[in-house]
Amino acid sequence: MEGARGSPLSALKHKIPANSPRGSAHVGTRDAKSLIEPPPPLPICRPFWQMRLIKNSVENGGNLTRRLHVPKAVWQQHGMKIAGVNQKIVALQRLFVLVCKTCDGHELTADGAGAFTRPLRALREFLLEAHEIQNDLARPFPFIPAVETKPVATEAKTESSTLLKMAGLMNSVAQSVRKGATTVVERVGTAVPGRLTDDEMKNYADFVMKTCERCQVFDAWMQRITEIADQEKKALRTADGLTRMVAKSRGDVARAEDVRVEMIKVCKFIEDVICEIFLRDISAMLQRFIRKSRKNFARMSWDEDSRTLLDTPLTPMDSSSFGDNK
Repeated sequence: MEGARGSPLSALKHKIPANSPRGSAHVGTRDAKSLIEPPPPLPICRPFWQMRLIKNSVENGGNLTRRLHVPKAVWQQHGMKIAGVNQKIVALQRLFVLVCKTCDGHELTADGAGAFTRPLRALREFLLEAHEIQNDLARPFPFIPAVETKPVATEAKTESSTLLKMAGLMNSVAQSVRKGATTVVERVGTAVPGRLTDDEMKNYADFVMKTCERCQVFDAWMQRITEIADQEKKALRTADGLTRMVAKSRGDVARAEDVRVEMIKVCKFIEDVICEIFLRDISAMLQRFIRKSRKNFARMSWDEDSRTLLDTPLTPMDSSSFGDNK
């Protein structure tokens, strides 16, 4: 079963306190001091910072917070149960291809007329397909919010308009019934996860790492478009009396702001869908890892005590020590 939102990893969604206690307990043997990348100055870029921490934990093991270290062995557990891992892998494959198609060949620059036209169109196309991925994942995973898609407006004919409306209403009712039944079936199937083989676990960890790495291009885009928009606004404020330059600067600021608005939507999708899935899975894997480690430690301690008792020589006892048996 998926973990609750109040998991230990929910601290990643908030600011990490700077005065974290030095002797805090954490999973693993490393010192948590100075092992975590500081949060980004732009709060909207926090999902990509979370992805970098997750990728580091998959590759070498690393801290997700100042008090929580995730060993690499967490991603290598034998017989781990992950809910809906097949749906997640398919979604990550679609997202990886989508990011490559969106970002390859597009650069954010303020030079030239219509400099932001192609990136803006690419981001809007990305969001359309990303919302389809989100809605597909929202059916088996109730913690992922579904996105309302606006239907395309069409002109209705004046003749038989009432019949068309009734047919459309019946069609929408049938679609909602089928959608509800499909959602129930998928959620029931996801609620009972099967045990993963070592190859399946490694495959899922590889997809997590590749997705986290590939999505960093959006982090660079967000920082770049914020820098360009701020520069254009500053140039607009300090512009001289040349009307043409002021008008051109105004146009660049408007397009840069449009790109930034779309980038904020992309960051929201990454945070609400991708990071949420990863953090919930890490929470479940950590709970199992800690439980198994505790059992192994208790078994090791019991074996040591048993070995001590077995190694102790038995001394012969006099029958008088048992008292008079008469």
